[in-house]
Amino acid sequence: MSDNLMYILVAVIILMMILLSYVFYKLIVHERELEKENFLLSKGYAINNESFKRFIDRKIKVNKGKNFFTIIGVTITNYNQILDSYGKVDAVNVYNEIQEFVKEITGRLSVIGNSDELGTFYIYIPKVYTEHEMNVLSKDIIKQMGVKFKIFGDIYVDVLKVLSYITYPLGGNDANTLLTNLKLALYLVDRSNKDFLPYSKDMDKDKRFIDFYYEVKNAINNKEFSLYYQPILNVIDDKIEGFETFIRWNHPVKGVLPPKEFIDILEDSGDINWVGLWSLEEIFKTHLTVFNKYHKTFKYHVNFSHVQFLNDSLIDDLTMLLEKYRINPDTIVIEIVDFPKMINHEKALRMLLRLINNNINVAVNVNDIDYQLISDIEKHRINIIKINNRILNLPGSTKDNFINLIKDISKRNDVLVIVESVETKENEMLTIEEGFKYNQGFLYSKPLNLKETYDYIEKTLINNVIVDKNN
Repeated sequence: MSDNLMYILVAVIILMMILLSYVFYKLIVHERELEKENFLLSKGYAINNESFKRFIDRKIKVNKGKNFFTIIGVTITNYNQILDSYGKVDAVNVYNEIQEFVKEITGRLSVIGNSDELGTFYIYIPKVYTEHEMNVLSKDIIKQMGVKFKIFGDIYVDVLKVLSYITYPLGGNDANTLLTNLKLALYLVDRSNKDFLPYSKDMDKDKRFIDFYYEVKNAINNKEFSLYYQPILNVIDDKIEGFETFIRWNHPVKGVLPPKEFIDILEDSGDINWVGLWSLEEIFKTHLTVFNKYHKTFKYHVNFSHVQFLNDSLIDDLTMLLEKYRINPDTIVIEIVDFPKMINHEKALRMLLRLINNNINVAVNVNDIDYQLISDIEKHRINIIKINNRILNLPGSTKDNFINLIKDISKRNDVLVIVESVETKENEMLTIEEGFKYNQGFLYSKPLNLKETYDYIEKTLINNVIVDKNN
């Protein structure tokens, strides 16, 4: 045998040994995973998503399509809020306690598996229920989860949840299909503002929403959202009055996305409520940093749509954040971006009244000459009006009468007026001539990221000190 053939043979033997070692290693890992899964299953503990899928596929293979079973999906819709407010350890403790509650209801033969999405888990039950039985079971689960869960000490938290269920084989012929369809059902339940809906084939037509929905969920979990701050200035004193905040999505592929690219879907999915509370918490953190660093307090405007005023827990959630960060309510301004739509929602108007009675500032945008809008603003005790600069540049007495009405309301009801979209020095001079001293627009600054905002504050404060010294 030649030396070359000998080298080739040795190389082949070595490669085969490496391959066999890898296969052997994978078999050992697989066996250990199965042992771990079996241990967790024997103790009634929850298993991870991949283990749960393998468990379901094994059940399908063993049953060979002869025995039906049910998978219930549960999503804790405010899990991210609990996580952000109290930290991972306390959030996981609540999550595990909820699973124990459900396990007690569904019985010892049920198996709980975690989803890849935070706050969602599944329950395998080795039988199929009638529609009536499933309604009874679901109501029982919802009732048991309706208690307040203890965080620590005397602090308790409410859990918001949605349920759905799917059966094998009607909902799919493998674990991946079953869980994908169940995720779709949970998404649609959340959008419907109901606690419970079963999966049905009719839901398939809405699958075009689900990819974006879970993309948003991942963006929330990956902290891809951020706030930008645009200054609001007192142009007479040349000092910062506050900032309007704008949410941006730092998309890993599409780059920085403005709200118009995703707000509608957030409203449809219900995640707009999470985004509002997340924005408020980020603002409070910024406020504390600014106060500790510069000993200055500003007003921070956050944009809300009328949909967010339909959230029953808005006041409680906002109060919790104010108490957590020890923030004066006067610091925050809820800016309603679609106030005319709110007028037809009695529930939203009641929430608006509660906010005002809790000393929360509320602002409304006025973009056109609209006397009915001004009447509604006065009727509902709005305390900040934001006028688009375009109105000031309109010719004729109609504009003058409208501006005079706003001035009259401002003086009579102690309403603050801010002119926005100020782009040029001529725009600024006109606002001063009309007697308005609070301005916002690109003349002063574009919306800034957090670091740029701190730099802007520092630069403005330094300039003010220099001016004061010169005077």
